[in-house]
Amino acid sequence: MITPEEIAAFSDAMPDMKTVTFHPRSGGTFASGQSVTNAEKRPITAKEMASIQGFLSGADIVWHIWDESVTTTPKSGDKIVDDESTTWLVKYAVEELLGQRHRLFCTKGK
Repeated sequence: MITPEEIAAFSDAMPDMKTVTFHPRSGGTFASGQSVTNAEKRPITAKEMASIQGFLSGADIVWHIWDESVTTTPKSGDKIVDDESTTWLVKYAVEELLGQRHRLFCTKGK
């Protein structure tokens, strides 16, 4: 099993690894942010677009974050603010790697 610490050791060689701020949504408001290191941002693949069949229309990108980096499980409605101060709203969240990592389909927010 690869740990987030092992990923961190390679993050300098992987330009898509970012430090972001995760804001869980609770009761209609966003909680204060949690710093998340080694978050990976990537485009949505053609295979993912085909499998979602319009369910996520408007989703722009996918963020991968490690479970141990957050105190609450990411869900639809949460937001991520990246290192360029761009806000991304989570449209759909999927647990991967037996719950160790989250795949978050996001759209650019305001």
